[in-house]
Amino acid sequence: MTCDDARQLLLTADLAELTPGGPMPLGAHLAGCADCRALAGRVLAAARVVQAERDRPPRRAAGALAEEARRAARARRRARRRWTAVPALAAAAVVVVLLVRDGTPPIPIPPRTVETTPLVDAPPGRHVAVFETGNPAIVVVWTF
Repeated sequence: MTCDDARQLLLTADLAELTPGGPMPLGAHLAGCADCRALAGRVLAAARVVQAERDRPPRRAAGALAEEARRAARARRRARRRWTAVPALAAAAVVVVLLVRDGTPPIPIPPRTVETTPLVDAPPGRHVAVFETGNPAIVVVWTF
């Protein structure tokens, strides 16, 4: 059998006949010819791909995919609304608590009293400025 005859048979032969060393004349030729054996390997690989595609479940229609995407988007929007409602409800609860108090006025905070005893007496006709620093041990006194 020649390589041209083998190539013609590769396209019409049963897949079981494409193994080298088979009982058919094609198998005997594949056992001795590396080029035809490589071509038979490619034909078998292509046949496996076709068979795998045939065994896959059918793809869903574009309309079903679009509907599933719409449902997923609605679910994401609902989840987002739920989380944005939580801070709004908390703020409303604070407002209600503030409005429905028992009517007592807030507790007054007494003003802070600062002793104004002079640290330095200014000489007659002069003025004094006292600057406190961050260090309590240092005070700047300026007379002018």
